[in-house]
Amino acid sequence: MLANVANAQNIVTVSTVKSGAVITLGTNINDFAQNATGVTIDMNVDVSVHVLDRRESDWAWKAHADANNIVSVTGGHVTAPASSLKGVFIQWSALGSGMNTEPNSIVVATDGTLYAGGQFVTAGGADANHVAKWNGTSWAPLLDSGANGLTGGNVSALAYDNINNVLYAGGDFSQAGGKPAQWLAKWDVATSTWSAVGDVGKPDNTVRSLLITPGGTLYAGGDSKQDSKHIWQYDSVNGWKPVGGGTNGGVFAMTYDQTNNVIYVGGEFTECYNSGSTIISRNAARWNIGSQTWEAIGTGIESKDVKSIAIDSGGAVYFGGLLYSGGGGYINKWHGNSWSSINGVNDEVKALVFDNANNILYAGGSFSSIGGVSSVSRIAQCDLATNTWAKVGAGMGGGGIYTLAVASDGTLYAAGFFYRAGEVTSDDILMNRIAKR
Repeated sequence: MLANVANAQNIVTVSTVKSGAVITLGTNINDFAQNATGVTIDMNVDVSVHVLDRRESDWAWKAHADANNIVSVTGGHVTAPASSLKGVFIQWSALGSGMNTEPNSIVVATDGTLYAGGQFVTAGGADANHVAKWNGTSWAPLLDSGANGLTGGNVSALAYDNINNVLYAGGDFSQAGGKPAQWLAKWDVATSTWSAVGDVGKPDNTVRSLLITPGGTLYAGGDSKQDSKHIWQYDSVNGWKPVGGGTNGGVFAMTYDQTNNVIYVGGEFTECYNSGSTIISRNAARWNIGSQTWEAIGTGIESKDVKSIAIDSGGAVYFGGLLYSGGGGYINKWHGNSWSSINGVNDEVKALVFDNANNILYAGGSFSSIGGVSSVSRIAQCDLATNTWAKVGAGMGGGGIYTLAVASDGTLYAAGFFYRAGEVTSDDILMNRIAKR
C-alpha cells in the first residue's frame, strides 16, 4: 500500500494498526508495510537528508533516505531505493546554520532569493545586521560599500518589489548601510545600496507591516505617535500620504485583494477614519483603493489583535492573531458577508500564507492543535478542496513560528523561535530559527 496512497500534500501514509515490530517495506504496486506477524502498521514516509532510527511520539514509524537515496527502516532491517517507492517525498531541511536569534519576516523574490529580517546579527555564521539573503546554498549580508545591513533596532517587516527589484524593510532601526533611515529603508538589488524612503509625511514610529501593490504603491503600517495614523502609502511620484485618516491603533498585517482592488488590514484598532466619518470595524478592515475610503468588515473581530492575513483562491480572507479570553478565535474567516472561526486552535496564530498552486492554507504560530488535529507542532496546513487540516511533517520544536512564505515552485519557508524542524533534533542538524520544506 505504499503505492497510490499519497495525499494532496504528497505525504505517503499507510494506516491501520500501530506497532513497534519489524517492518517489511514493499516497493511494488501491491506491496504494503506490515509487522513481523503480517499485520499492516502505520508508517509515514517522510524523507530526510540522513537516516534516523527512532520511533515517533505518536508511535508511527518513519522511513528516511540517506545521501545515496536509500530508504532505511529501523536501522537497516529493510532497505530500498527511494526512487522505487511510489509517491513524492518532501521533508524539512536546514538553510545553512540559520540565525543567532529570531527572524521576524521573510519574503521570496521572483528569482527565488529568500530575504530574512529580524532580531539576528549573524546568518550562516557570518555577520548580518538584522537582514540577510539566501541564494539556495548560502547566506549573505546586504552590504552597502562595506556597511552591514540595518542598525539601531530590529526589522519587523519585509516586502519585495518584483518590478523594480527593490527590497523594503521596516522596523525600529535608525540606519541602513551606515546612512540615516528611520523606521523604513530600501535595498536596491541592482546597485547594492541602501537608502531612506522619502521624507515628508513618512511613518513616525515602528513599522510592523509592509505591502506593495502590483501598481508599485508601498503601504506601511505599524505604531504611530499620532492617534489617528498608523498606516501610510508611498509612490515615487506623490511621495508619502495618509491612508484616509488612518486607524486609531496599530496596523500589524496587510494583504492585497487584486480581484476587488482592496487592501485587507489587521492590527489592534477599533476605528478607521474617512473624511467626515468614522468606520467601526474592530481589528480588521479594508481600504478601497478605487474610492480611497475605508470599509468595515462586518463589525470586525473580537480578538486582541491580528498579526497575519491570507486570501484563498475563492476570495475568502483569513485573519490570524491573539485571542481575548471569552470571544473570537485565533483564526477568523471572512466569507464576503459573514464571519466564522476555525475551530480547535488552542494558541496564537502569527503567520498565514496561501499556496495558490496547491490550494493549501498554511498557518504558523504557538499552537499545538487546530481544526480537530492534535499534536500539531506550531504549524499546520489546510487542504481547502476538502477543508481538512493536517500536520506539516513533524512540525517545529521551540517557541513558535513568526513568519511563513511560499515560493513559486511551492517551497514552504518557515522562520521564528525554533531549533528543530521535522525529524531533525539537537542530536543531528540544528535548524536554527529557519527551515524549508
